[in-house]
Amino acid sequence: MRPWFGSDDKQLPALQAKAIVTVAERRGVAPERLLRGTGIFEGDPLISPAQLVRLACQAQKLLPQGELGFLVGHHLLRQDHPLANLLRAAPDLRRALMGLARYRSQWQLLQYLRLEASHDRLYLYLQDAVGLGEARAFFCQVTLGLLSALLRLQLNGRQALEISLSQKTPKGLHHYQAHLGLALRFGAEQDCLSLPRSWWQAGFAEADATAFADAKAAMVAELAPLGLLEWLARLQHRHLTAQLGLEQVATRAGLSPASLKRQLKAQGTSFGQCGDQVKKLRALHWLCYGQLPNEVLAQRLGYSDVHNFRRSFKRWTGAVPSVFR
Repeated sequence: MRPWFGSDDKQLPALQAKAIVTVAERRGVAPERLLRGTGIFEGDPLISPAQLVRLACQAQKLLPQGELGFLVGHHLLRQDHPLANLLRAAPDLRRALMGLARYRSQWQLLQYLRLEASHDRLYLYLQDAVGLGEARAFFCQVTLGLLSALLRLQLNGRQALEISLSQKTPKGLHHYQAHLGLALRFGAEQDCLSLPRSWWQAGFAEADATAFADAKAAMVAELAPLGLLEWLARLQHRHLTAQLGLEQVATRAGLSPASLKRQLKAQGTSFGQCGDQVKKLRALHWLCYGQLPNEVLAQRLGYSDVHNFRRSFKRWTGAVPSVFR
């Protein structure tokens, strides 16, 4: 089995599409109107990322108020589904996030979480599994809506969340504040949800050992293929100091170099941009929260000298590293 899937591969369970349809229907949009032109038909067991992105864009046009993604995230958490049951019954945040990672193929949110830590806080970075195009803000809403609702339910802790988003300040800012709290920053270099490290193993309010075990028993932890961008980013993270070349990555993907370039172009990016993004995210986290000197950063990122690192960093961010310390 191929370890990744592309934008047009029908690999996704239709569950998130059904959630979008359900939430939109409650707000007066008929399913047939919402699905028109998306290539999705009621009863389809599997859909492609491109179809789901088209559905999200269509839903945003028909319901432009600006909070639809948050409502979809809430709906996913509340539904009667083994993964939702697992999240609600989990003993603590650690096991909830481990369960979400292990059984994520049940939902395929099109984004995944990269966990980092400092001495007193945890950082959940939102990363795209596939190219999301104009629907990126919507899928960020889904992921953040799900996570913030879970934390509010289990730890009553939304007031301690800090959220940074790369998008510009939205017109519907009040929706973001209502669902995520007031500690919001827009125009950031990356999308991140930050919370106190003490929450990692704090007991959940609705923890239920029996329901948690039953939910796990109802699911199979599959070694499912990853979205192409996620698969590539994980590969590049593992080879951070000595990045693999296009031909090496193409061989691992089971493609020719030209085919890999076409796949990435179809998702709005390129091989070079993907490599830069991985290094940029690592550098920013280590700069902002690890307080590492430039010499150490250069070494960790595979640069032969600190001057090359500084030049690359300015190309990525438009600023020198000292601005982010």
